[in-house]
Amino acid sequence: MHIPKPIHIDPNMISQLAQATSILKTQRTNLPVLVELTGLPKAGKTMAMNRIKRGLSQLGFNTKIVPEAATERVDKKFRSDLFAFNLQCMLINLQEVIKAMSEGDKYDTIIFDRGLFDSVVWIDFLSEIGLVSQDIAETLEKFCNHPAWNDDISHVFLLTTDWETYQYRFSLDSPVKAESGLSEDYFSTLTKCYQRKVIEFSSGGRSKLTKLTTYDCSLKEPSGRSALETSWGRTHEIAEDMIQKIISTVVEGTLESIATLPAREYADNINIPMDSESLSNFIRDVFLRTESGKLRDQNKAKGYGTPVKWVERGKAEQDDSLLQLIASAYFTNNDEYLVLQHSENEAKKEHKKNLTIIVGGHIDEIDRRDRWGGANEVHNCLLREIREELAHVDMPKIVPRFAIRQSDTSMGKRHMALVHEVQTFNRRIQPLQTPGAGDYESDPAFQSLPWLIQNITRFDGWSQAIINKLADDVQ
Repeated sequence: MHIPKPIHIDPNMISQLAQATSILKTQRTNLPVLVELTGLPKAGKTMAMNRIKRGLSQLGFNTKIVPEAATERVDKKFRSDLFAFNLQCMLINLQEVIKAMSEGDKYDTIIFDRGLFDSVVWIDFLSEIGLVSQDIAETLEKFCNHPAWNDDISHVFLLTTDWETYQYRFSLDSPVKAESGLSEDYFSTLTKCYQRKVIEFSSGGRSKLTKLTTYDCSLKEPSGRSALETSWGRTHEIAEDMIQKIISTVVEGTLESIATLPAREYADNINIPMDSESLSNFIRDVFLRTESGKLRDQNKAKGYGTPVKWVERGKAEQDDSLLQLIASAYFTNNDEYLVLQHSENEAKKEHKKNLTIIVGGHIDEIDRRDRWGGANEVHNCLLREIREELAHVDMPKIVPRFAIRQSDTSMGKRHMALVHEVQTFNRRIQPLQTPGAGDYESDPAFQSLPWLIQNITRFDGWSQAIINKLADDVQ
């Protein structure tokens, strides 16, 4: 009887593990970590995946496995048509990845038993054996590889094996069958398809944000009890390596790079507060995007000078020469403004129990992805922050208004708020209790501008500056 060995973590990873588990409690922006296990049949993928889940759970990571579409999610009657069958598998895989993007509040890691990379390989395989035309294969692969969902997959772990090992492991799982499930020719063709997609992946076929690791699970002597022991041991080593890579990803995910500008240059060249048109032009120029949201060349930036530089947040906080850009928004409904109250749990002591009208945060490099649906990084940041901090913000219309920089404090000098108005139809907005998001009291209320002006001393500093600007605009 084989007794599973405990997961062993490299001593050098212990400090990273402590940091990762602390991060899981407070910082959810880059979670969950999405991982795909893929590879040739009978390479040991299922055993490795179960060990990863068990090991991560023992280490305090809330982990979910998404089952393989080919065996559990698609009706067997479709197997006679390999194209229809694999197309359904691809669409199910895509659906599960998109769903997983929004489960950071539930899970720390989500493991896909085959996913989008695997779908691309099988599309290539069908093209190789003549069941799909080259044009259709290229179209499906391009769709499958779109960064809107591929950028969120942190790792692809590929397990490979050889024909002899496949036959041996298949005989263990299917002792009553005389022949293997795949012919040697099919197995060889499928192997070549995996190898080809690995090369394309490495040359930029998939997002550079995704990491690919290949493990050779072939057995030197695929027979007898010694082969079983070797297989168990190899799978255990692979699972340990994958777990350590996942832990590193959690830690790396918090080393966020934020949008910064040279403080001296922009303090001299920008009139603050800006008007709405100037703020729109500013965002367009420094983030190097056209009005349609397409990236453009740096040498085409004009009007406001240097484009943003993405700097690790910890370093930016210690560098007075950098101006950190904050995407922020206030919410309106029928000419009234949403008023929130910081709770006792607010991390910044000066904000505890203060009122506020703004929600927002640093513009993170994660906001460069198009998945949030914004026109630019600032809009993406706002949509992400709204989603993390508030519930029931229906159909938000985001309009740029002005920029504010408070130069009377050291903290104010390092930040510039790009203030937007979010027009919402729903007056029943509620704060979310998401770990790492803003801490607010329940039951916020919409108030008139005169009420804001009358109670301005009860608000935090940024809100006071915005209220004053709103009051000036009315006069």
